[in-house]
Amino acid sequence: MKFKDTTIHIERIGEEGRPIIFLHGWGQGGSTFLPVVRELSQPYQVYLVDLPGFGKSDEPNEAFTLNDYVELLETIIAHYRLKNPLVVAHSFGGRVAIKHASKYHSISKLILTNSAGLKDSRPLSYYIKVYTYKALKWLFSFKLLRKYRKKVLSRFGSPDYKNASPIMRQTLVQAVNEDLSDDLKQIVIPVLLFWGERDEITPLHHAKRMKELLHDSGLVVVKDGGHFAYLDDPYLLAMVIEAFYPVEGAK
Repeated sequence: MKFKDTTIHIERIGEEGRPIIFLHGWGQGGSTFLPVVRELSQPYQVYLVDLPGFGKSDEPNEAFTLNDYVELLETIIAHYRLKNPLVVAHSFGGRVAIKHASKYHSISKLILTNSAGLKDSRPLSYYIKVYTYKALKWLFSFKLLRKYRKKVLSRFGSPDYKNASPIMRQTLVQAVNEDLSDDLKQIVIPVLLFWGERDEITPLHHAKRMKELLHDSGLVVVKDGGHFAYLDDPYLLAMVIEAFYPVEGAK
């Protein structure tokens, strides 16, 4: 399908049962959820989405904001005429799902697995690094130093930022800086949090804070699981999905 002149790749699996949309994290693709899908024993219509800039989907023509990804999710639901689907979202995909669920009422339930969306207080070293980067960026804008600019500035930034194309770097900056605490408070549908006990990227205390902010939520902790808890124990997530979002008449 097309969204804002960008081709979006969506793999559909199954023709019967209740619909599930899977949203992956930054730098991943919809196929990362295949180990979970293979463990499902009940019949579902599964939609594995490659978000713009990832997997087999095109990069956007211009940098996307978080709201652009939110509008894409709503467009997918309308395009396939999905009625009250479940959304399962990991990391960056969780940002999209949280913002969507706070704005629209087109999904019935949400599973957030090691989701991004909250901010911790920053240490002093973080601000030193940020302002050093800004100062160097200004300094190396001068003609005599410009040829060294790329080499020096490449030492700054996260691996996601360094490995991204220019468009996706802008997208990363625009889409990941918002604290979604207020959006979590606006969500009225049931939300299940599926989290790795040892996640160092979106730590377990983020899940516990989300649980406090949400109106109707539960938390499943994967023992010794990391940031990709759904891959650490795909069978457990599949069983959680079937209990949380059962197919009528399924045994």
